[in-house]
Amino acid sequence: MRKIVLSIGVIITMIGLFLLIIDFSPYDDSDAEGTITIIVVDINGHRVIEDTHAFTDEDTLFDILSNHYNIDYRSMRVPYYQDGKITQSMSRAILSIGTVETDFEQSFLKIYLHTPIVDDEDHIIDYDVRVSHVGVDHLPLKDAFVYEFRVEGVWGGGS
Repeated sequence: MRKIVLSIGVIITMIGLFLLIIDFSPYDDSDAEGTITIIVVDINGHRVIEDTHAFTDEDTLFDILSNHYNIDYRSMRVPYYQDGKITQSMSRAILSIGTVETDFEQSFLKIYLHTPIVDDEDHIIDYDVRVSHVGVDHLPLKDAFVYEFRVEGVWGGGS
């Protein structure tokens, strides 16, 4: 009997944690409009770009990058999680933004999401910074978010 009660408690806890994670996931729909900040950091840790851009519901993160910066990218088929299942789609990996370049063999651009933390009056007091688990084609545009592209080394190929 004790094992059954313990098992039910573990299951309820796991379901609660799963629902909490889903509730705080930044990977939901884009906002209808707003502003975002793009930060690009080179291999030496220097901020090369830090710009704010307005967006509408017709924009994507890739659109904003390609409309405002000289970018290079590689198309590839990638798996991602959607509607409770893993699927595959074509996606673009950003190889360079402006003067910050990677070769996608020794270095790549890792995306960090800076999610605003607001006080009771909706003033931004800090940011929750997390590594994105999806690429530019699957990231929603959220008002006041910061999208940081940082050069990272692969297998000792960079910082």
